Amino acid sequence: MNQDGNISFAFGQGATPAGDFAPLPVGEYRCFVESVTEGTTTTPKDKLTTILVVTEGPHQGRKFWEHTTMSQDAENFVMAYFQALGVNAQPGAQIQCRTSDLVGRTCIVKVTGHHEHQGKQQVDFIMLPDNRGPQPGAMAPQAAPPAQAPQQQTFPGQAAPPQPGFGQGGGIPIERPVQAPPQVAPAAPQQSPQQGGVPNPPF
Repeated sequence: MNQDGNISFAFGQGATPAGDFAPLPVGEYRCFVESVTEGTTTTPKDKLTTILVVTEGPHQGRKFWEHTTMSQDAENFVMAYFQALGVNAQPGAQIQCRTSDLVGRTCIVKVTGHHEHQGKQQVDFIMLPDNRGPQPGAMAPQAAPPAQAPQQQTFPGQAAPPQPGFGQGGGIPIERPVQAPPQVAPAAPQQSPQQGGVPNPPF
């Protein structure tokens, strides 16, 4: 709005008249994460507030507000929240991510019923994984670098250790140096046994 009396206002694609803003009916809705903000409960405990926006259908643009208490007392709900957003949260594991890493991810919001709170109808819903495709920004696990064999140090006059080849766990054929045949001393003149000599050593 301007001070000169002119009115200017842009409506979003999912705008709905307030009179028709009834709770969404029971069913499943594909949503994306619009924002994730950190806060505290009245207890106080850490919590995440996630805004989920319906992406398709006649209710496109409608929103859900999910409040997740980040407490060990509610770890089952925390695990379900992250698994619904495609994060590999498993028993005994620890996850580390930023709230911005969750923005843009998709999930299925399943409305299971309604209840009244402070005179207003509220929806009961759960979050489920969206199995229609990979999550935006999902990263493949990084493979650990291959372990390197320890280097053995050689000293002057010491033969180098043998290198691994087939049959030694290396799996890579190697060329080994060809050793020269042993030097044989020239044979002494042969003498017959009748003259008291000894036979020649065999080669």
